[in-house]
Amino acid sequence: MEPWDGPAMVAFTDGRYIGATLDRNGLRPSRFYVTKDDHVLLSSEIGVIPDLPDSEVKIKHRLEPGKMFLVDFETERIVPDDEIKEVIAAQKPYAEWVQNGLIDLEKWAASGDKQTGKIDFEQSNRRFNMFGYSSEKLEMLLLPMAVGGKEALGSMGNDAALAVLSEKPRQ
Repeated sequence: MEPWDGPAMVAFTDGRYIGATLDRNGLRPSRFYVTKDDHVLLSSEIGVIPDLPDSEVKIKHRLEPGKMFLVDFETERIVPDDEIKEVIAAQKPYAEWVQNGLIDLEKWAASGDKQTGKIDFEQSNRRFNMFGYSSEKLEMLLLPMAVGGKEALGSMGNDAALAVLSEKPRQ
C-alpha cells in the first residue's frame, strides 16, 4: 500500500458518539463547521453547503493529520483530541507494559542466553503485514541485513510525480 492509498478520512458512530479521523499523512482535507444553532458539519471539501452564510457559522476548523474529531451526543459537546487520547491512555497501564517489555540489548548479548522461541511461519506473513512489511521490503531491505549484516543501498529520493499531480497511475 502506498501513502496515498486507502481512506484519507474515516468516519464512525455508535449512536452516542460520532467522529472522524484522518490518516497520519493528512493528504486530503477534512473541515468542520459548527453553526450558531449547534449543527455540526464535517466534510472533506470546503463549500459543500454553498448557501451557508458566514454569519451563521460559530466555528470553522480543520481536522488535522493524526487527530480525531469526536462529538459526544450525551454531553452535547465536541471532545478535544488531547482529552480523547488522555482517556484512552489512562484505561490500560501502557507505560508499565512498555517498561516491562524492554530488553537491554547489551545485557542480552553479554548474557550468552540466545534462546529464541520457535518461529511460527504460519503467522509470519500476517505479522509482517501488520507492521507494514511487504515482500518487497523483506527482500530488498531486511534480507541483505539478515544474510550479510549490511544495510541495503538505495535511492535517497523519489522523483516520481505526486499522485495528485500525475495523470498516470503509479507503476
